Amino acid sequence: MSEAPTPFDLTVDDYLGAWGLEERGQASLNFVHDDFRVYGSDGCNRLMGSWALLDDGSVELKQMVSTMMLCQDVDTWMTGAATVRVVEGVLVVSNPENTVLGTMARRPVEPAPDIEN
Repeated sequence: MSEAPTPFDLTVDDYLGAWGLEERGQASLNFVHDDFRVYGSDGCNRLMGSWALLDDGSVELKQMVSTMMLCQDVDTWMTGAATVRVVEGVLVVSNPENTVLGTMARRPVEPAPDIEN
């Protein structure tokens, strides 16, 4: 049985892909390696920006921008996100003061559909 990586063992690959749920009222983030872009939603508004892996194994969310739609009954906690860290397979989202805002599970990769010729 392999052990979970310590924070300093985390690499770019540990963050790549989709986290959270892509449905109304649920936060989600998608980390792309090619240009270190991140995009997602706070459950209502679209979020986008860039990201960088820090020496301590966490990720800094940089130059984040968001749409500004009014969404009743949606907790838009992601708007305060500054850093994320994978802890025991869960993405932990924190603000600039390092207060945990919330968490997201990794979304399974959906297989590509079969295409018949």
